[in-house]
Amino acid sequence: DDSQLSFVRPDILMLNQTVQKRFYIDNTSDSTYARIEIPPDNMGEAEYGRRKTVSLKAGGAATRPFMERMARVELGPRPPHQLFRTLGLSPSLDLAEELGFPRTQEGLDAFGEFYSQITHMDEVDPIAYYRKMMPLVDHYAKQLRKFHTIHVQTDNGKTNVTFSIRDKGEKESRYVASSTITGNALPGEVFTSPVEDSVNGEVYFDLPFVLDNIVFKGLTLTFKDGQIINVNVDEGDLEHLQGRILGIGPKADLKVDNFDRLGEFAIGFNRKITQLMNGRAVTNTLISEKQDLHFAIGDGYPNTGGKNKCDLHVDIPVNSGPGSELMISGLHDSSDKYHMPIYREGKFFNDFLDFDTDFNWREYGDIKWD
Repeated sequence: DDSQLSFVRPDILMLNQTVQKRFYIDNTSDSTYARIEIPPDNMGEAEYGRRKTVSLKAGGAATRPFMERMARVELGPRPPHQLFRTLGLSPSLDLAEELGFPRTQEGLDAFGEFYSQITHMDEVDPIAYYRKMMPLVDHYAKQLRKFHTIHVQTDNGKTNVTFSIRDKGEKESRYVASSTITGNALPGEVFTSPVEDSVNGEVYFDLPFVLDNIVFKGLTLTFKDGQIINVNVDEGDLEHLQGRILGIGPKADLKVDNFDRLGEFAIGFNRKITQLMNGRAVTNTLISEKQDLHFAIGDGYPNTGGKNKCDLHVDIPVNSGPGSELMISGLHDSSDKYHMPIYREGKFFNDFLDFDTDFNWREYGDIKWD
């Protein structure tokens, strides 16, 4: 019943409030989750959706203390014995199959090799490689923070959105974090939280993503003053999205509070993933978010200034690599009208990397993202 679904386990809550070291391995996938996600025969889809919404609130209450603690630690030098974590994937038949590898021992071995390459564990000295890579990724993040307004568009006009990463009255933009601070074993991302009421325009998500165990593709979100006001999709259950995000239509009871706001904007640049996948779709979030630009709707990260509180945080990728015709530009304090080019089709512009800095990023030429 609802009392069970809304129950917050005290042991999980205590763990998230006090844990000092966390090594988390995820070896599940959509098919693994399906064993508990498929509605029982004696329960209608609507009732199943309602119950899942109730359980989401309990999950959010249990995990929020951990996210807030992580944010306090990651904003500055990490105090000893406070909080350390590593997040990675463990090869499994489910994950191998999800990414298009055969569900066999050979497929599992091939997935393991793939994961080793995209995490750079195949380097002669992976630790030395990561230590050299970290300053370069940190530089990307520091450069992006010099801007106060970001504009993302595609040549075909399907994506054309503008947002701010600087709160009104502040002299500095919100913190832009790099994947080097998250403890994520998969490198290649910088991310921040847009100012909640600043997002205007449309974003077309041409890559597949999974929500509530349903695969969607071709999602269009329309934003006005930070709020999603319209949802459309080429493939997938539109009524489910309208209910979950907007709280309208036959499935309005699926609505999750504040899921109609943008919680994260991120640029992923691990092109090795794209190269090795060779055209196959990537629906696993930990992998897909590192190869392309993505937006996340729902909960905002406290460590990047996010103020939106939501029981869901869903990353949705946008193809931003070669041939995507996607461009990111921005405004900084010295350019009220001129949008400086930041990134196009998988590459940062040299002018962006050189802007107002003495950091010699060219010394890191042996750090390859493809």
